[in-house]
Amino acid sequence: MPYKNIELRRQRGRERYLRQREERLKYAHEYYMKNIDEMREKNRVRAHESRDKYKARIQAYLEKNKETRNAKCRAYYHEHKDRLAARVKEYHIEHHDEIALKRAQAKAELRNARQMCPAFKFVDKIRLANPELYMTKYRIGSNLAHKAAKTCVAIVAGDYTLCPICSNCTMSGKEMECKCPMPNVFEFENAVSEIRQRAADIVMANQK
Repeated sequence: MPYKNIELRRQRGRERYLRQREERLKYAHEYYMKNIDEMREKNRVRAHESRDKYKARIQAYLEKNKETRNAKCRAYYHEHKDRLAARVKEYHIEHHDEIALKRAQAKAELRNARQMCPAFKFVDKIRLANPELYMTKYRIGSNLAHKAAKTCVAIVAGDYTLCPICSNCTMSGKEMECKCPMPNVFEFENAVSEIRQRAADIVMANQK
């Protein structure tokens, strides 16, 4: 049975909200500041748990609309290619030193990863031996060494002893996955055993 005088009830509700608005905002702010660490940790856990679900949903959308998106991108490029080329040239001239420094940094990271990163050695072998399998996780032109170096001190320093897997080749696969920043590497079959073996090889090669 519908409420009588529903508009009157709504009006009273709005008036009550306006009277209590400042008090409610103050209470919400005080509650947030009091529980900020706990709430942030819950948000981090929730984001981590939802990451794979949202990633799969986005990937499915991109695959479904791949041809349409590609056609729109091509049409936009052909319509604006002169302006885009001029903008790229202008940017490179303006940021020449910064770009050169970033290229040198990326080159050093790639060299270090090839020499002393067991996870990179594993995926690089896949890239060379089975490009189709490699492309299920990465783009061919992806600089995985640079992506991993954002949190990998071993690649940045070029020191294999700073790699947690090289420091403990017998750690569990779960530990490897938690400590290694190389993206998507443990999604490949036999990744744990292959990376563990490469870590042992790196340690032996540097101890000769």
